[in-house]
Amino acid sequence: MAHISGVTYVSSDSVFSCDEDGYDLGHSVPVGAGTSPVVVGNLTDPDHRIYVAASDGTISLFRREVQNLAATFNVGQEVTWSLAHADGSLYVGTGTFQTPQGSVIALDDSTGNVLWTRPLPGPVLFPASIAFEHHRPHRVVVGTGGQDQRMYALDPASGVEIWNQPGYAFGQLVHEHVVYYADIGATGLRARSIADGSLIWEYNNPRDFNFNRPAIARNVLYVTSLADQVFAFDATLGDVLWQAQAETGQGVPVPFFDDGQGVALLIFAFGQNSPENSYLLALDANSGALVWTSTIPIAGPGQSGTDPITFWYNFEGERTEVEVGTPDGKLMSFNPYTGQLNWELQLTNSAVIARPHWAYY
Repeated sequence: MAHISGVTYVSSDSVFSCDEDGYDLGHSVPVGAGTSPVVVGNLTDPDHRIYVAASDGTISLFRREVQNLAATFNVGQEVTWSLAHADGSLYVGTGTFQTPQGSVIALDDSTGNVLWTRPLPGPVLFPASIAFEHHRPHRVVVGTGGQDQRMYALDPASGVEIWNQPGYAFGQLVHEHVVYYADIGATGLRARSIADGSLIWEYNNPRDFNFNRPAIARNVLYVTSLADQVFAFDATLGDVLWQAQAETGQGVPVPFFDDGQGVALLIFAFGQNSPENSYLLALDANSGALVWTSTIPIAGPGQSGTDPITFWYNFEGERTEVEVGTPDGKLMSFNPYTGQLNWELQLTNSAVIARPHWAYY
């Protein structure tokens, strides 16, 4: 049995778990899991648990060992990818690309009892983002699609609407007191106040292409576009710090910093759903210069891998990894400094479509 200093959870119908060396720790029974695993607490916490949602609205709860299904709840509505957690509550967004309406449902995370339901005139397709104030949930922010393309900020205790603004958010990002999002209906990138929804800054792509979901680190907002652009913005002012052109089919970026080694990288997949293979790529996070391309592909022509994750851990020396799920059911680990493959583990014969999650001891 391998020593475990952390666990990666992967959902693809069942929930799978493995350690940092690619050792298979087991998997659950099939539960229709279609969202990323939502992990609560470190592995040493007595109440460590994992939630996933299925398209039929069933939420499955696991505790420590994913082989043992602890409980299931069902919200009675269809769910796409939308599941989030904060402070004892699960927030489920309902609706699909085909449904005209949706809702946000808050559940008690231990019993599954419904705390409140907020109907919305459009489907909620992406996970809610939670804004905190004094370490307590302050806003639940969701975006709707369909005919009603808006962003809503709700009271986390009651579901009462605080504000709404027009725009089709492709996965919003909350950082401190600001929500950042790509408006895929207007080819813009926007920053709004969490308090009242007022616009702080906006950048419209001069090439008139949509942006992907942004990422943030050290007050720099990073985002890729459907025109194969990569941007770095001052998150406070919205000023462009640098812009680079990269390969086609870019995914959502993940920043990686190692101050001791003087390394600052922006890692993302390219070639997603393109006629060529898809690889991971790393740019210098300070300039946009190419640093490496992964030594082997993560997906074949016309396919895509998940968004990557990065993590640090300490066991027999400090180590780091980049992990990504593949369309042929693997979890792959790469060296973040070089792009070389560390290992790959075949988990399932189904595509991994939801981003994995790493949990620490």
